[in-house]
Amino acid sequence: SYLPEKTFCIMSPFYNLINHGADKSSLHLFLKSLNSQNYSNFRVYMIDDASKDLSVDYLLSELPKYPHINNRITIIKNSRRIGALANRDLASRNYC
Repeated sequence: SYLPEKTFCIMSPFYNLINHGADKSSLHLFLKSLNSQNYSNFRVYMIDDASKDLSVDYLLSELPKYPHINNRITIIKNSRRIGALANRDLASRNYC
């Protein structure tokens, strides 16, 4: 018998992607990995922890390169820094 896919969500907080070159390359690996998935019943919440650079703009400019997941990603922008754990908690309570 056929079992329906279970829905799950991925929460990925970030801070100042532009100012950290390693974070930019990690972002590309992350998006590339998600884009190559065969499983389709998931959502991704990218949570900006009040970055002081243009991280959200950079992320928005990169998403069109990954059309398979572009519509599954939601970007949440915090107005103040709350830390990675609080960002995950915020996303799990309000979005997942």
